[in-house]
Order: sequence, then C-alpha cells, then structure tokens
Amino acid sequence: MLENENSESHEAKEYVGLADFVAEGDEQLSFSVGDKLKVHDMSSDVWWWAELQGHFGYVPSSFLHQTAEGEEDAWQDDEYFGNYGTLRLHLEMLSDKPRTETYRQVILSNSAALRGKVVMDLGCGTGVISLFCARLAQPATVYAVEASSMAKHTEELVRQNGCEGVVTVFQDRAENLTLPGKVDVLVSEWMGNCLLFEYMVESVLLARDRWLKEGGMMWPSSACLTVVPCQAFSDYRQKMEFWEKPYGLDFSYLQSLAQKEFLSKPTFSHHLLPEDCLSTPADVITLDMVTIQVSDLERLNGGFSFNVEKSGIFHGFTVWFSAHFQSLEEDGPSLELNTGPFSEITHWKQTLFMLDAPVTVEEGDIIVGSICLQRNPVWRRHLSITFSWNINNTDDKKIVVWSPGVCSCLSCLLYLLWISRRCFLLPVCSCGLSFWNSSFITSTTLTSRTPLTTDHHSPRTPSPIKVPVLPSLLLLICLVISCTSDFIWREALLKEIINLQLHPVVFSVTPRFLTYDEELTEQPSSLRQCSRLLHAKFLGPIINTSVFSKFSSKKLLVIQFFYIDYAFS
Repeated sequence: MLENENSESHEAKEYVGLADFVAEGDEQLSFSVGDKLKVHDMSSDVWWWAELQGHFGYVPSSFLHQTAEGEEDAWQDDEYFGNYGTLRLHLEMLSDKPRTETYRQVILSNSAALRGKVVMDLGCGTGVISLFCARLAQPATVYAVEASSMAKHTEELVRQNGCEGVVTVFQDRAENLTLPGKVDVLVSEWMGNCLLFEYMVESVLLARDRWLKEGGMMWPSSACLTVVPCQAFSDYRQKMEFWEKPYGLDFSYLQSLAQKEFLSKPTFSHHLLPEDCLSTPADVITLDMVTIQVSDLERLNGGFSFNVEKSGIFHGFTVWFSAHFQSLEEDGPSLELNTGPFSEITHWKQTLFMLDAPVTVEEGDIIVGSICLQRNPVWRRHLSITFSWNINNTDDKKIVVWSPGVCSCLSCLLYLLWISRRCFLLPVCSCGLSFWNSSFITSTTLTSRTPLTTDHHSPRTPSPIKVPVLPSLLLLICLVISCTSDFIWREALLKEIINLQLHPVVFSVTPRFLTYDEELTEQPSSLRQCSRLLHAKFLGPIINTSVFSKFSSKKLLVIQFFYIDYAFS
C-alpha cells in the first residue's frame, strides 16, 4: 500500500469489491467485499491503481465491479417479481405436495394456539397458506403480503373461498409495507435453491424486525443446509464420457470444453439416489430465524468431516436444505420440511456440485473441508458457493518416491507421497518453503436468471481443480521465481496454473533461481516476451499471459518440467 503518486491523470471511477483481496507487498491495496474504491489508472487489463480511504495501491480488476449511477435494480426486481406474476412458478410450488402439505400440517397442528392471533403471510403468492390459516384455525386476522402482480388474483381467490373477513391482501414489498399493527406469527415460504438463492430471506428478516411482536413465532423457525459427498455416474456419463466415442468417432477433443461448460456450474433439480451417498449427510449451516441478522447473510461458513462408508467414485457434493417449524405450544411437536434424498421429492430436489474429474475413495477415508456461501455485493439475489476440501487417507499401503534436486534449495528434498490408488500427491519440503498441498477448491455462482446460469458479474474464480486419474507418466511442474520471499504474485500464479487442462500434480514456489533442462535460444527483454516464448516452447498456451503483466523486467519466471515414471501394480 503506497501513498498517491499523482496518478489522477484521469477522472477516478468508483468500483465496488466483489470479493476480499489481501495485498502481498507494499504496492498492492487490500480491500473487502462491498468496499467502494476509486480507480485512477486502468492502463493494465489486470491490475488497476486504486484508492481506498486515502490509501493507494494496485488491485486486481477481476475483483471489482463498477457502480453506475442509476443502477437501482441491484435486486433485479422487475425480472424477479415478473416471474412470480405468472402462474408457471405457482403451479410448480402448489404441485409440490410435500412442501404445501407441510405448511398445511403446521397450521393444522397449531390451530388451537392460532385462535385470536394476528398472522402475516409474507410472499403469499396465490395465498394458499393464508387460506389454510383462515380455514383451519380461527386467527383474528391474516395479512397476506405479495409484491408481484399476482396479488390482485389472490384477492379474488380470498373472496372466492369466503375468507375476505379474515384475510387482507397487501400488494407491497416488505421493505415498504405498512400494516395496522404488529403480528404474533410471521409465516413465509422463502427458501430457494441451496437455501439462500434469491435472498427472499432478507425481506423476511426485515419484516420480522419491524412487525413481529416480542416473543412472536417465526415459521420456519430454523433452516439447515445439508451436504454429502456422492457418486453421480449418470451425470458424468452424459456430460463427459459421451465425448469419448459418439457414433464411433473420436470427440475427446471436446471433453475439456465440456468440463468448463458443464462441470463448472451446479446441476439444479438433481435427484440424488440414497445409494449414491458416500457418507452420512451433515448439516453444515443452520439459520436461527429468531436471532439471525441481515448482515449475517453476507457470508456464511460451515465445516464438514465425512467418513466414507463405502468404496466408490467421488464425483462431487450434493446439497439440500431442511426447514423446521416450532410449535406454538410449549410441549407441542415440531414439524420438518426436508428436501433431501431420504424424503419425498420436492420441486427443489437437490443441487449437485461436480468435481472436474472423479476421485476413487475407499471405505474409511475421511473427506474434510468447508463450504462458504458468499453473497454478491452488487447483484443482491446472487451468491457464490465455494467448497474447500481434502481427503485424509487411512490406508496403510503407500508408495513413496524420493525425487532429490527438484527444489533449488540444496538442503531441501522434495518427497512425493503417492497413496495407493489415490488421485493426488502430497508434497513435503524440509526447508518449509511454500508448496501446493492436497486441498482442492470448487467454486460456482448462482444467479437469479431463469434458467439458472453462472453469475458473470462475479469475480473470476478458479475452476474446480482437476484431480485426474494418474497416468504412468506424471507431469510435475516446478515454478521457480528469482525474486524475494514476499513474492506477491504467488497465489494468483498458482490459481492460473490450476485452471490448466494439464495434469497438475505438485506446484513449488521458491524465492530462488533454478535453470531448466533446455536453455532459451533467445534472451527475453521483458517478462511479457518471456511468457510468449514459454507459450511457444512448452505445449502451447500454458499460462495466461495476463499473469505476467505486472512483473518487473528484473523478475524472471522459469518453468521446469520433470517426468516421473511410476510402476503401477
């Protein structure tokens, strides 16, 4: 982080941070998601000169989004409420018997306690929950709140069902709502894919804070996000193996494209079979609807540790949610709406996040990691979901390969530990230098478009790491930088390498110089020229040239390839 160096040759433009960025060195500027920065210099496509609270430094352009005047539809309300103004989505929801019957049973089992109470049905749609309240209980009044144009049809449905004396329809957003008074019960069906998609939950929390009486009841009272590692043979065959020999022709060239197009995005409406679960599912995130605050929704984190219960092929993670309804009576039974594979199927089904390549797992293996739900700071109905995970193998049968001299540090020995029939390697370095470990990151983004697609407004995040089935010849890429130990581009460089469609096994970054087997036939005058030369000499376009755009000409990057032959039993 540096002071201003008279970089205001152009009028500064305001941008908002789409993700957290931590500076590595004095020339970079740290910022958090949602921070508003003034960008003064955009002469580079990759690194911009920006200002935050009087401090200046370089920031990655892909982490920023411009805030334009008049960009008032950050909630995409026209599209969102437009969709709910037609019958298509309401037909899908009303046809979902487990979903609708659960709400009916909640009202029915609490009918005595609801007598004389004031109820708000937020996002009532066609008013089915409001009508359940009026018909099955004897509340004093029900406020049916709907922001879309469906509200005018709901009023007719209320009259047609003879409930106009109890149910009053309000066509308004929760944020602008005015009611005659506070309510005893706030009920809403706000859940979306992966629980939070569309973030209707924010409107529910705002209505709770403004209109729910102290000690009032929230339905659902809590909600959980559940994850399980799984097999997905059918999806993998349809999307990846299909390209191997369709109609007797070799279409394998398209597999890398299929990987980017199909596997980098979640599969919605996925129907997970119970026998495809590799472990017992785990609740990773729980929302207490009484205590959670709107600010808590910006980033939600959860951890998991799965004990693999049967040997199989690990294709990815499947996610679903459950909603819990507390009784109004102290000793009354609570009810649950579960959208998982062990319950009756709902219109949400489940969501599948696939790995770039399947991993073989054995009974007793441990899959540990975390999940992060990050809300988009600009497009408020969008979110990004990131899985970080690794496999702790419990098999005693291991093969150790010693490969001395790979690291430039003379005191360092790089050991490659290959666990029998596993698709990853564990690098170990005695000098403690930074090595890529066996953690893998899968990131995807949900948007409010229909059908759902990857959010192109989000920062560019690494594709799921390829975890290939090991061939007999493994490609070890050793990256060595001749610069100081505070190499500020290390992480960015590794992330670019991770995006490769090669077979990355181990990455080593060390602040020392290492020559490689084949000398350059010409001396590059700049790093950009060096990167172009490396493109030409080593397997075509290996690294995105943009990675090098901010290197000084004194810092030379050298790539060395090592081929290690394994004898497989």
